[in-house]
Amino acid sequence: MVEIREFTVDLKKRYKQPKPGRANKSINAIRLKVSKALHVPLDTVKLSNTVNEAIWEHGRTKPPHRIKLTLKQDTDRVDVFLFSEFEEVKKLVSEEKKKKESKKTEPKKEKTEKVEPETEAGVAEAVKQKQKKEIEEAAQSMDHKH
Repeated sequence: MVEIREFTVDLKKRYKQPKPGRANKSINAIRLKVSKALHVPLDTVKLSNTVNEAIWEHGRTKPPHRIKLTLKQDTDRVDVFLFSEFEEVKKLVSEEKKKKESKKTEPKKEKTEKVEPETEAGVAEAVKQKQKKEIEEAAQSMDHKH
């Protein structure tokens, strides 16, 4: 089941860190806060590229003080997007639901297996049979015309 939530992370405390590490610490803080809020393991939280770009926009020393996010929680992972990407996330979720519903409603088609010749001798034999059929069809059509 897919669940979507809004989440705001305050990153002001990251400004107490040394300047060069602030962006990295901010990324780690976002992952940690999301994992604690949703009670999921830290390695299941995945940040989108836009979140990463928003944090690194002003360089590694000046990440934003606050960032508003949209969380898409699935059974095995949590995807983190910027709040402004919400419409795109909504479309993705609706497409996933449609795919799942279409798989459930479509009747299963019977599989017809085509036997492919695997060796050169099998290929040559298949070609001979095909030529033989064509010759027979041509002979029958000639008989019908006369």
